[in-house]
Amino acid sequence: MALKNETSSSGPERTKFPKAPGDKDVHSTSEDVEGKEEDYTFEDFWGLAGTRGLWNYATMILLHIGSIPSALYVLSYQFLGATPDYWCHIQELHDAHWTPQQIIDFAIPRFGKRRFVLVCYLMVYSLALLTAASTTIEMYLVCQFFLSIFRYASSVTEFVLLLEISSNSLRSYIGSAGSIHWPLGQMLIPAFSYYITEWKWLQIAYIVPYLYCITYYWTLPESPRWLILRGRYSEVIKLLKKIARWNKRELPSDEKLLKMLKNINLKVEENQHAQKNISKNLVTRAFDQLKELFNSKTRARRTIVMLLCWYATAFVYYGISLISINIGSNMYWYMFFGGLVEIAALILLWPMIHYWGRRISLILCIIMCAVCIPGSLAVGDSTVWKTTLSLAGKFAISNCFCVVYLMAAEINTTKSRTLAMGLGSIAARLGSISSPYVNDLLGVTHPMTPPMIFGVLSCVVAMLAFTLPETRKSILPESHNDVEIIGSSTTNKETKDCVGVNENEGISHVA
Repeated sequence: MALKNETSSSGPERTKFPKAPGDKDVHSTSEDVEGKEEDYTFEDFWGLAGTRGLWNYATMILLHIGSIPSALYVLSYQFLGATPDYWCHIQELHDAHWTPQQIIDFAIPRFGKRRFVLVCYLMVYSLALLTAASTTIEMYLVCQFFLSIFRYASSVTEFVLLLEISSNSLRSYIGSAGSIHWPLGQMLIPAFSYYITEWKWLQIAYIVPYLYCITYYWTLPESPRWLILRGRYSEVIKLLKKIARWNKRELPSDEKLLKMLKNINLKVEENQHAQKNISKNLVTRAFDQLKELFNSKTRARRTIVMLLCWYATAFVYYGISLISINIGSNMYWYMFFGGLVEIAALILLWPMIHYWGRRISLILCIIMCAVCIPGSLAVGDSTVWKTTLSLAGKFAISNCFCVVYLMAAEINTTKSRTLAMGLGSIAARLGSISSPYVNDLLGVTHPMTPPMIFGVLSCVVAMLAFTLPETRKSILPESHNDVEIIGSSTTNKETKDCVGVNENEGISHVA
C-alpha cells in the first residue's frame, strides 16, 4: 500500500522553496514499516500522515492568526504612557494496584500544551477586562503584570507546539515568515491608538482580536510528542488518522502504529532514564528538567549563551521599537512603518535560514544592526536619515529575535524544550524591561547614548553567536546524546544516512 506522491506537481503538498541538501522530510510507505517498527523515530512516525499537507498548513494559519494581537499589549507602551507543590497519598489507589506514575498523573495532571494555551487565553480575557475597569494606577499595573505573564506563556507554548507538529524543513518557515503575525499586530497599534483616545476603550479594543482564540477549544491539537511521552497512544493514533485524512494519506494498521509508539517511548525512557523520576514530586521533576539544561559543559555553555542572546536581542529590539520620540519621529508612523519593515525582514529571512543556516543568518543580521544603530549618530539632526537607519536596525534585529527563538527550541530535547524556551523568555523580558529606561532616562538627556548602547550590545551578541551550533539539518532532539552532537559532522552524516529519496516516485523514505 503506497502513499501519495509527496512532491507531486499539484495539490496542497507543494512547497515554495526547494529543500536544501540533507533537509528532507521523512515519509515512509507501509512496506517500509513492515518489520521495522522497532527502528522508527518520532520523525519517521510523524511522517506517515504527511508533514506538508493541508492539515499542517491549516494548523499553522490557525495559530498565526491568533497570535496577531500579541503586539497590541506589548508595544502599546508609547500610547498608554508561594504555596509548595505536593500530591496526596491516596491509600485506595495503592490498594487498587495503581503504579506511582498513574497516581501522580491523577493527582497532578501537568496539563499539556493545548490545555495550557486555553487556560492562558481565558486569563488574558479576564485580566484585560479588569485592566480596563481599573480605578487606580496600582490596580492597572497589577493587572498588566499578570496579563503579560499569561500572554507570554501562551505565546511560547504555541511556538513550541507548532515546532513539534512540523517537519524539519518547515521549521525554517516557522522561525521566519511564520512570525509575520507580530508585525501585523504592531501595524494595528497606531490605527487603534489614533482613533480611540479614551484609554479604557483602547484597552477593550485591544482584547477584541483575541476573541478569535476561543475557536482553539475545538481546533487546537495537543502536541503528539507530549502525548507519546505520557503514554497516551490512543490519542496519538486518533490525531495521526485525522491528519492523514486531511492530507489524503494511508496509514498502517493500528497494531503496527501502536507497536511503533511503544518502541519510540521506550527509546526515550532509556535515553533519559525516565524511570528514575517516577516517584518524584512535581517540584523535583521540574528541578531535574532545569538540571538537564546544565548537565554537561556543552549544554551549560549553550544554555548560558542562548540566555544572553535572548536578553540582548529583546533589549535592542524593544529599544529600537520605542525610540521614535528620541529621534524626533512621529510615533504613529514610526510604529506603522516599523511593522512594515519587519514583514519585509521576515520574508527575506525565510530563504536565508533555509539555505545559509541559522547561525550565519543570526550573525549577519546582528552585524547589520550593530552598523545601522550607531550609524544614526553620524547623520546630524536629519530626522529622515535617523528614522531610516533606525528602521534598518529594526529590520535586522527583528530577524535576530526570530532566529534566537528557533535555535533555542532546536538545541533542546522535548523534555526540556518548553522550560528552556520559558527561561529564554524570562531573559528576554528582563531585556525588554531594561530597554525603556535607556530611552526614557538616558535618551532624554543624552540622545546619543541609547544608539551607542544598542550598537555595542549587538556586537557582543554577534561574538556569542559564533559559539552556537548550526541546527538547520538537525531533527528536533529527543535525548541527551542528540543534543550533544547537534551541529557536528556526525549529525550531518546521520541525516544523510537515514534519509533516502525515490527519484522515480518522488517519495522520501527511510533507507
